[in-house]
Amino acid sequence: MPRITARNHLHPQWYIRCLMYMVAFPHTKYRVTFRAAALILICLSFIFSALVGDFTGAIATPRTLKTVFAKFNIEDNFVVHPVCFHCHFIFEPNTEPEFCPDCDEEVLAGPDQNEDNSWENADTEADEHRSNPPRAKKRKPYMVAPIQLLSTGLREFFKRPGMVSAVESGRSRPRVDGELHSMQDADVWSSMKDAEGQLFFFGPHSEKEIRVGVSYSLDWYNLPNNLKYRAENCILSAMTGQKEPTAEQLQRYLKIIFDDLLMLYEDGIVIETPEYPNGNCWQIWIGWNLIAEPGKRLRVALVAIIADHPAMCKLCGFADHGHQATSCTKFKVSRDELFTDKSLRSGNRSPQITAH
Repeated sequence: MPRITARNHLHPQWYIRCLMYMVAFPHTKYRVTFRAAALILICLSFIFSALVGDFTGAIATPRTLKTVFAKFNIEDNFVVHPVCFHCHFIFEPNTEPEFCPDCDEEVLAGPDQNEDNSWENADTEADEHRSNPPRAKKRKPYMVAPIQLLSTGLREFFKRPGMVSAVESGRSRPRVDGELHSMQDADVWSSMKDAEGQLFFFGPHSEKEIRVGVSYSLDWYNLPNNLKYRAENCILSAMTGQKEPTAEQLQRYLKIIFDDLLMLYEDGIVIETPEYPNGNCWQIWIGWNLIAEPGKRLRVALVAIIADHPAMCKLCGFADHGHQATSCTKFKVSRDELFTDKSLRSGNRSPQITAH
């Protein structure tokens, strides 16, 4: 396809194409929100229309970032799963289930009447007299769950220059006994074992691999503090829809996420990074053939879960603080004794191991 034809495929007007580039880049680079991009699109499209004398706004322009991405053929790393609005049963992506097998509730709603496709079938200058046949609108689920596996997000994360050295800088970070300045100063950092029983971060294989410690909320503990909370360094794992799931319903989402975490912990994945363009050659057997697998192996360990108390109870299976028998997550103590002098002296209490 000639270059001019490819550009006209985006939009016949050059200034609208510039507008599309202008909103796509800030979102992919700096995480400008969808609503902010839509506001820019709508406002500037009216300004451009006025500048060329089109005060009626007849020039078709994209109004959402979703439409711009569709024209650029840009896709994110999320896999969208249809979800039952009633019981949060998660279906396989790209399926159109009519009813939930668990609760028999209807899953699909009517077609989306607000779909931004008014300009996508607009005629170009070369074929302005050609009309496209109307497309049948598909029924869409009442609720969907965008899910991004951590393994997918990490592949994109380490494609950025400098990320490997930033993560591995934690090995040489100075530590002072008795002082806690970071998660890397905690005992779990120096004592956690890998699937083979060796130290995860300081074992014999850790020098040859990239070892990352994360918390659920997906905070980056290996990264320096000035990089840890940047939007581009946080990987959003899942969104559970408009309705908050119960503890039992939450397990449906956690199974997908934690199956991936277990794979990253036990087996790891091989990634290619700018620091290792050819990678280390990992020899693997495929059938009877020994081949070299380029890349650097990455393993991940979940070192902490960060949540408020209700979310912690749902996520970890703890009883709520209102529970009469197991109100404390650490020690075995009844709710009536929770704030007594004996209970506040933790050495006098037996650990809470199996009660929850």
